[in-house]
Amino acid sequence: MRLTVKLFLIIFLISSAGIPMLSAGQNSTSNIYIGTYTQNSGQGIYVYSFNNQTGELALKHVVKGVENPSYLTLSSDNRYLYAVNENMEYNGKPGGAVSSFQINPQDGNLKFLNIVPSQGQAPCYISLSSDNKFALVNNYVGATVASFPITKNGSLQEAVSVITHEGSGPNKKRQDAPHMHSIRLEKENKFAYAADLGSDKLYTYQFDKSSGTLTHLKDKDFSLTPGSGARHFEINYKNDCIYVITELANTIEVFGKSSGERIQTISTLPDSFSGQSYCADIHVHPAGKFLYGSNRGHNSIALFYLNPENGELSFKATFPVHGNWPRNFVIDPSGKFLLVANQKSNNISVFRIDPDNGQLEFVSSVETDASPVCLKFSE
Repeated sequence: MRLTVKLFLIIFLISSAGIPMLSAGQNSTSNIYIGTYTQNSGQGIYVYSFNNQTGELALKHVVKGVENPSYLTLSSDNRYLYAVNENMEYNGKPGGAVSSFQINPQDGNLKFLNIVPSQGQAPCYISLSSDNKFALVNNYVGATVASFPITKNGSLQEAVSVITHEGSGPNKKRQDAPHMHSIRLEKENKFAYAADLGSDKLYTYQFDKSSGTLTHLKDKDFSLTPGSGARHFEINYKNDCIYVITELANTIEVFGKSSGERIQTISTLPDSFSGQSYCADIHVHPAGKFLYGSNRGHNSIALFYLNPENGELSFKATFPVHGNWPRNFVIDPSGKFLLVANQKSNNISVFRIDPDNGQLEFVSSVETDASPVCLKFSE
């Protein structure tokens, strides 16, 4: 009885002091995996712990010997990690590769499983079907997208579907040919979409959930503004919209997912900026009220308010990333923090997100000995 009373008093005093408490089973830390370019001293994939109360990052492991793991994805059960190897040559032939790893549930370290050719050069994006049975990869050089079956033990099999695209854009230096930059399935695994920087397109594919094959649906493609350079995209199911961030025009183009119609084009940069900048990544906050995009050159994260009814965006502010060349960024699973991978300054910046207005408050910066270009949380 005395112990119960003492415990009650301790809990009362802590709560009265405003100290946050963790509920039963809630963990204050999670693992975050860092994809890198390895040609400039980087060693592979980096594993950090992240404190979701303070925003603190701490290095745990370095998975060495993985060449240019520039983009990563995790299975939904957090048992496996997949990485593209963004190379121009694999096994003495033109092409890149895709690697699979098993995640140690105790410490988050990675065990290499296998590697397969990516069916093109410079693969730069990988995503999984919701059942973790297939991986989708795009190749920046070679104009191809491909799908790969995944075995029960997490290993990748050879590609079962490879589609080669054709086309170009008005920017002769950057749009001489298709340059596939991202590929993702929608949540029901019926359709996949791929952004092509070279041809200003968001391609649409029928996805066969049993075989993993892709079929290009040309009449359902989305056409972006010529010369804009589609890069990454987000699907918002609440308002049936697709948001495509453009690398060359520094804009976000909003489309009706079902109608295919362009709803809006909005800049990611303030009107006062006149220098060179190139957009990279885009994410909708889990609460659905805010959207963020990264500006390389302006070196900022742009904040937009998202209209839940018609999907339109309102530009609100940009926040300096405390680094150089913010390639990719990620919002932690709790929605409290936003982390930025600054490729050229070799650091990761941590920001706290104001839940009421989406504003970013700088928390800290962690230096790395590699070029961080992709951040993925293990939930």
